Amino acid sequence: MTEPLELEGYSDSNYATDPDSRRSITGYIVMINRAVVGFKSVQQKTIALSSCEAELMAMVSCAQEMIFVKHILDSIGFNIKTPMKLYCDNRGAVYLANSWTIGGRTKHIDIRQYYLRDLKELKLLMYLWIKGSVQRADGFTKNVDGSTFTIHLPYYITDEE
Repeated sequence: MTEPLELEGYSDSNYATDPDSRRSITGYIVMINRAVVGFKSVQQKTIALSSCEAELMAMVSCAQEMIFVKHILDSIGFNIKTPMKLYCDNRGAVYLANSWTIGGRTKHIDIRQYYLRDLKELKLLMYLWIKGSVQRADGFTKNVDGSTFTIHLPYYITDEE
C-alpha cells in the first residue's frame, strides 16, 4: 500500500473590491503533495458584510473543491490523509470555522459555519491560520507587485516544463 496523499488548500479573499457592486473576490488553490491540482479566482455572488465573512465564503469554496478532489481520488483507489488542511490568513474566519460559538454579529453566516464545522467534525478538514505574507492564494484575489509574485512563483510552476 502506498503512503496517503496529502491534500491541502489555501483560501483568500479581497474584501469589497468592486467599487460598483462592493462584492469581494474569492481565490483558492488546492494541492496534492504540494502540486497544484485546482485553483480559482472569482467574484463572490453575494455581498459580504465584513472581511471575515468574505474570508469564510472563500474557505467554503475551497473546502468544497477539496472534498470534490478527495471524492475523485477515493473513487479511483487513492488513500487521502485526513484531516486535510485548509489554510486561511484571517484569524476570525479560522476561529469561526473551528468554534461552535455564535455571536450576535455572526448569526447571518451560520450556514457556512455549520458546513465547515461539519467537515471538521467528520475529521475531513482542519482549518489553520497562515500569515498573509506566505498566503499562496494571494495572487488570485488581487494584483500583486513583482517581488510578491516572484516569492509565490515556485508554487505555480514546476521544473519539468
